[in-house]
Amino acid sequence: MNRNDIDQIIAENEKVLIHFTAEWCAPCKRMQPNIDTFLGEQPDIKYVRIDVDEHGSLSLDMNVRSVPTLMAYTSGIAKTNVGALPLPDIRKLF
Repeated sequence: MNRNDIDQIIAENEKVLIHFTAEWCAPCKRMQPNIDTFLGEQPDIKYVRIDVDEHGSLSLDMNVRSVPTLMAYTSGIAKTNVGALPLPDIRKLF
């Protein structure tokens, strides 16, 4: 996956949630059930999970400096959050 792939996903979907994570990231693992619940409530959101260790150049290109990082796109406009979020705050991204 590269930046062009991400740009295409954003262009093709009204709502996109990009989740930068890593296998070793404890806060990422704690937040995943909240993301899963949220996505169950919002089936129209395109979800993209990116492991920063596997896609380091993409992470750098998108200015991801810490995990977890969530980027929520609505009609191409982004909101970014760094750090784990509880479910109510994930909902507020959209």
